Amino acid sequence: MAEDRAYRLPGWVVPPAHEVSDVACMALRGVVEDRSRTECAGMIAAIGWVRGLIKVGPVTCRDELVVTQEVAQAESFAAAAARPDWSTPPLRDVYEVLGVAYWSPVNTEPGYALGVCATLRWLLGVDTDRAPIPIPVRTASGALAGETEIYAGLLARNPGPLETWERAELRREARETHARSQYLAELVLDTATRARA
Repeated sequence: MAEDRAYRLPGWVVPPAHEVSDVACMALRGVVEDRSRTECAGMIAAIGWVRGLIKVGPVTCRDELVVTQEVAQAESFAAAAARPDWSTPPLRDVYEVLGVAYWSPVNTEPGYALGVCATLRWLLGVDTDRAPIPIPVRTASGALAGETEIYAGLLARNPGPLETWERAELRREARETHARSQYLAELVLDTATRARA
């Protein structure tokens, strides 16, 4: 039962749990296959920390027992500050506004910091248009979305009358997205199966 609690996501997390699990699986696969290894490691660390599986912040090593929305926001700013090529506001000021204790970022690889920052921003709902790594397209229930459902979603994002060629283009995009989504779902399932073994 304690293990079950560790996998629960805080209420402030915006993406559905199945998307968070998909990101964790795809990032784990990226680490194992050495694709964007440090960036994927940052994604895994961020999700593990938010889920309570990792006890310290991925960039600051902050040790709060509960990862609140404000603590996650502070950690995302710390991850951005860990990247020398990104401009960020002074962390002390950010932490003060958020009402959290100051923790400075530890020496972190830029790719790792990017993975942490992108994942936390996605979890917080700041960057919700897409996950930090490609994942399958799923319905609200977590089932794999079919081509028709993907097409309906594309139509919803393009309100108003569409020309015949525009509808045909959206159908083509739905077909390709569905095929890619099926492939990604197979990778997620394979990774989850191997991780449990």
